[in-house]
Amino acid sequence: MSDQTTQAVALVYTGTMPDSVPPLRNAFESAMLEASGQAATPLCYAFAPGRYSFLTAGAAGILGSAGTEAFMEGVAKWARAHLGTSHISSPQLRVYAAGCNRAVVRDETAGDWRYCFSLSESVRAGHMDVFDGILARRSGPRRLARFGFEPGALLVHSARCYYSIRPRGNPDLLAGLVFLDGYLW
Repeated sequence: MSDQTTQAVALVYTGTMPDSVPPLRNAFESAMLEASGQAATPLCYAFAPGRYSFLTAGAAGILGSAGTEAFMEGVAKWARAHLGTSHISSPQLRVYAAGCNRAVVRDETAGDWRYCFSLSESVRAGHMDVFDGILARRSGPRRLARFGFEPGALLVHSARCYYSIRPRGNPDLLAGLVFLDGYLW
């Protein structure tokens, strides 16, 4: 894992875990292609009016437990060394295709940190903006970072931050924003 720590109030780490991408991405593609002949995918639709809409599932159920556990061990090892955390949540697989989005909102979690690991095929699939937690400013919250979902990119930020997600509008799930999402504490 390359270490490119960003010095911002709540943004802690941006870097890559390139070795994790091929097996996890291949497992995602296999699950989606296997389901393509069926009436539904193994993904569930998550929707909250004015807040978000996306497709989701537990990562281990789609990507397999061995690959998911290996990914978690890598992130947990880094987080122990750099953040002093001792726990990592099981990641959720998130897919944002055409019609999906997330407004500038904060997660309601007891976790201290949020991690996001890109399994997207291309950075052209969309982006996530991370904002500080101050919404009362007249100018609105201050954007701390724009995360481009480069394949294998990892972002860790304070769970107190607000964030938004904007896919580019491709209806193909395989071409959408695909990432693992979870928490550290």
